[in-house]
Amino acid sequence: MDIFFKSDEKREMKSEVREDAAETILYERRSGDVLSQIFSDFEKNGGYENLSGKGRPLEIKSLDPLGSVLSNANVLPVWLTLQHEIRDLIQVVMKQIESEESVEVIEQGLDEINQRIRKYNRLVPIPSMQRNIIVMDSIHLQFQKWL
Repeated sequence: MDIFFKSDEKREMKSEVREDAAETILYERRSGDVLSQIFSDFEKNGGYENLSGKGRPLEIKSLDPLGSVLSNANVLPVWLTLQHEIRDLIQVVMKQIESEESVEVIEQGLDEINQRIRKYNRLVPIPSMQRNIIVMDSIHLQFQKWL
C-alpha cells in the first residue's frame, strides 16, 4: 500500500477506519443518537414545562395503546378518516340515484367509492373490519354497514 499512497494520506485513512469494536461502539453512542440529543436539548430549553396534562397519566381506554394516545391527542387514524369520507360519498351517490342522474355519473361515483374502499381495506388494523365494494343494486343495504 505504500506504493499507492503518500505517508500523509495513509495517516488520514487510518483515522477514518475504526477497526476496534469497542471504539466503534463508543463513537456511535456519542455521535449516532441524534434524536436523543434533540429531545435532551428540547428538555434543557424547557420544552416540556408547559404541556397540557403534564404529570397526569395517559388514559389507555382499549388494548390499542397507539389508538388511545392518538385519541387523547384528538387525532383520527387515516383509516377512520377514510371511513367517514366513504360514508359521505355513498350518501352523495344515493342522492344521485334518487334524483335519477345519468348512469355514467353514478358509476363514476361508485368507482371513486370502491377505490377508497380498497384503500380502506388495506389500512384497517383488523381484517374483520374490511368491507365489500359497493354496487348500485344494493347500495342502500350496504350503506347501513358504514354507519
